Amino acid sequence: MSEKIQFNESESRNVIKADTMFEFEERGLKGDWQKITMPDGKSVEGAYYQPVKSNGEVVIFHPGMPGGGIEIFEDKFVSSLLSQGYEVFAARHNGLKNQEDNADLFHNEKRINQDQGISGSTLTLFTEPRVSISYFAQQEKPITLITHSFSGIAAANSFIEMAEQSEDNPAKFVKKWILASASIWEMGDDGMLDPDRWLSLDDLQKYCEYFATKYSISESDGANKLFEKLKTVLGRITSNIGKSMPETTEVIGIYPSSDKLVDPQIGISFINKLPRGIILRDNYAPTDSEEDPHDFEHAKASDLLRIMQMHTSKVKHTFNINKKNEK
Repeated sequence: MSEKIQFNESESRNVIKADTMFEFEERGLKGDWQKITMPDGKSVEGAYYQPVKSNGEVVIFHPGMPGGGIEIFEDKFVSSLLSQGYEVFAARHNGLKNQEDNADLFHNEKRINQDQGISGSTLTLFTEPRVSISYFAQQEKPITLITHSFSGIAAANSFIEMAEQSEDNPAKFVKKWILASASIWEMGDDGMLDPDRWLSLDDLQKYCEYFATKYSISESDGANKLFEKLKTVLGRITSNIGKSMPETTEVIGIYPSSDKLVDPQIGISFINKLPRGIILRDNYAPTDSEEDPHDFEHAKASDLLRIMQMHTSKVKHTFNINKKNEK
């Protein structure tokens, strides 16, 4: 009898749960606010949108930091994705303060009114994509993963964790990984970033101090913890990402050439570590307008749908996207 109980408990622990916290409608979209929880306690929350008729595939979006890019993604792309039959999970980050003026963009006004924040630690950022991927992989749904800016680091770390921790790697269900201005810096053999190509460790530490002070719920996270965690994660990515990526996952990086925050060369260097992938250098992005090329405010839903239909080979390529009157 005890063996049977133990078996049931074990089986229960292996189930990834998605609890719907409430239904909502905002920015013309209707969805469910869900919290996905792994057996190890790791979790991520976000908006889950379902099409009228599903094509059986899901698009997962993880924004950069602090997360305001979620508004642009939902405004510009979700309706078109739903019309094409895709389910969409738009993740929010754990552990962010809701006291900011634009916190409802990071989270959800109704969620904020429930309590004082999405509980957790900003350090869980590095595992959030693993949680969302594992949940939809459990349903055996083909996944298109889109990571913006800083979440590229989180996704790369998640691919490594899934390869290390799962006998049946859930990452095999990720058919495409789209890196949107993803900032995945390399660590040198000496454990240092190359300040001539990317940024110095001092710059990275200042960023961690800014982020931990301004956005972190938990004071125990601290800038130093975030800094040390980020260094460790970047080192793991530099050493292990190539052997951790499923060979069937097609990776497409798109980098605006006018992006002042992330150099397209970062994407090119990263793609070269992977089994397959291409880089699109976006020369169409504005250079002298109020639209931020880093956040893809200039992009159209049709652009994303075309990128999702692209295929990559094991030969690495870099392509330029120009205006129609340019070659």
